[in-house]
Amino acid sequence: KNVSARSYDKTTKTTLYAGWKDNSFVVSFNPNGGSGGQVDNVSVKYGNNMPTISTVIPIRQGYTFMGWYDNSNYTKGTQYYTDKCVSARTYNKNSNTTLYAGWEKVTYNSKSNILADAFDKTLNANINFNKSGNILLFGSDYQGANVKKANFTNLLSTINNNNISPDLIMLLGDYVDANEKSTSKAGVEEANGIIRSFNNFKNSGTLYLQGNHDSLKYNPYLINTGAYEADKYIIYAINYDVFHCSAHNTCTILDDYLNSLVNSKSDKPIFIVSHIPLHATSRESNKDAFLMVDTLNKYGDKLNIIVMFAHNHSGTYDRCNGGTTTYFAKGSTMKFRKNNSIISDTIKFTYLNAGYVGSVSSSFVNGTVSCDGVLKQSSNELTMTLFTINNSSIVVDRYSKNGKLSSNTINR
Repeated sequence: KNVSARSYDKTTKTTLYAGWKDNSFVVSFNPNGGSGGQVDNVSVKYGNNMPTISTVIPIRQGYTFMGWYDNSNYTKGTQYYTDKCVSARTYNKNSNTTLYAGWEKVTYNSKSNILADAFDKTLNANINFNKSGNILLFGSDYQGANVKKANFTNLLSTINNNNISPDLIMLLGDYVDANEKSTSKAGVEEANGIIRSFNNFKNSGTLYLQGNHDSLKYNPYLINTGAYEADKYIIYAINYDVFHCSAHNTCTILDDYLNSLVNSKSDKPIFIVSHIPLHATSRESNKDAFLMVDTLNKYGDKLNIIVMFAHNHSGTYDRCNGGTTTYFAKGSTMKFRKNNSIISDTIKFTYLNAGYVGSVSSSFVNGTVSCDGVLKQSSNELTMTLFTINNSSIVVDRYSKNGKLSSNTINR
């Protein structure tokens, strides 16, 4: 207060020094219409980086989380934590404060029908999406070069020789081997060159999804996460980075989109495609799979949902699901991860792998395998999956280099 604290007791001149004490301030958190994320207050000193908080991302249906801000309208505030919930700056206030979750409304680009996803800013001028037609061909895990290149060529040759002309060909990621993300672009170019070398595929549309071996930074051919609406079907693509980094927000945005389809009484089949599988594997990269299963089951009675995955090295769990020819019909019971546990539930959607075109790991076997005491058939054959969308049904044909392996029908 700059008032006397005592009488002067020195017999000589002296210098007095200002005394300083760090002030600690309390920071509280307001979810601002959302839920989850940081709940408890934290203490911070002026000039210090913001302290560590929960990295659980808050969720709000129809919105994307942008970070923690000092204004309920994040566009008018200062960001103190990023959308990954790490410090964005030092604390610059001389008082306690409340930080608000910043929310950006999810919007749809009506011109391209591509979902505007705040997690995926990739601009892609290389989309070759054929909106007409009803014949779709899927595969994954090209992984490039040598024997893998030959394997993909042999698969396509068989399909081409069966006089099949797909309206769309889509690959679900991993165009190079692991740790070679910077060359993923070349992998797509090589795979695309093989596709275009066959007469029946020269006019096919093509879409390339991101896998865990691919980088959105280096590969301009990878599509954005979101909905691609054709005349007779919908592709909903989920890139690896998007689902792996923020499953909660991914499912919230997907929920909003599926709800819009129900409200518009859409009868188009919707293909949900992601590199990461939903079923339980020996890897924990899909520990949030239960969120996706819950979201899809919510709409499974009102929409015709088909889920496809990739990832050709998920471990021995794949053997018990059919290996490289995994197929779960709607109404099947499937095991999947919920955090660190494995649970079972009935699925209200069709679930299958897209078909591995380059190679598979040694964990895949061909023949009979024992699964919890039950003998099941498993495969390690390389395949691609062909969908023919008819008015009353969808025919699902699985092809290997030797011809058609299997056929299933999904009623509409």
